[in-house]
Amino acid sequence: MEYVTIFGRPFPIYGLCVLAGILLAAATILVRGRKEERDLDFLTFLCACVGLYVGAKLLYLITIAPRLIVRPELLRDPEFVESIVSGGFVFYGGLIGAVAGIAIYCRAMKRRFLAVLDTLIPCAAIGQAAGRVGCHLVGCCYGVPYSGPLAVTYPVGEHAFGGVPLFPVQLAESALLVVIYIVLMLLGRRREGFASGLYLVCSAVTRFLLEFARGDAERGIFLGLATSQWIALLILLPLGIFLIARSARRKGKEI
Repeated sequence: MEYVTIFGRPFPIYGLCVLAGILLAAATILVRGRKEERDLDFLTFLCACVGLYVGAKLLYLITIAPRLIVRPELLRDPEFVESIVSGGFVFYGGLIGAVAGIAIYCRAMKRRFLAVLDTLIPCAAIGQAAGRVGCHLVGCCYGVPYSGPLAVTYPVGEHAFGGVPLFPVQLAESALLVVIYIVLMLLGRRREGFASGLYLVCSAVTRFLLEFARGDAERGIFLGLATSQWIALLILLPLGIFLIARSARRKGKEI
């Protein structure tokens, strides 16, 4: 199911899930900003969203670059080009882009980067959770063949494994991200950088492990690991551990 009809007009279901994630993220900012009196405004969120889009799209293009090099004629296929423009996002690229957007804005406005990031970081978890529901509904990022409890089956002819029971990897990741979101929201005020570090560690471990349960090939594979697994292993996990260790050394210095 790629489209849903609302008031007689078709809307892409994945786009609606992304929109739901953005709205949930915006609501999170309002709740945390008022409750904890942190310095945030609309421009901060806007910079994060712009960075999110650019980073997610750029990393997606990088993952499909080898395929385009082998088959450059795909760029002359209108349907393929339309699919790249309307879809095709890699979350970790979006996460890196969003963080870069926040960092640029904080530097320009002379704000404490980690303080702002700690407030915004739950938005990443809930936004990604909503996006993964969209993945499940349209049938992308699907899991490996699996006949156990909660297996999902897509229509024959619409997906690579149509008619075959699959592991619901998108929903499993979404559920874990909701748990991470709740934990981050319950943490409240902590030493600067702790919430961001905790999210990076939890997200990296979750994504690294769940990637082994994915059955789709269009995500970039190098030395047996997906692009997202390399990012989780080499960038997000070490950075998260560093931020947690850094916050532990800054006793008494709260956001």
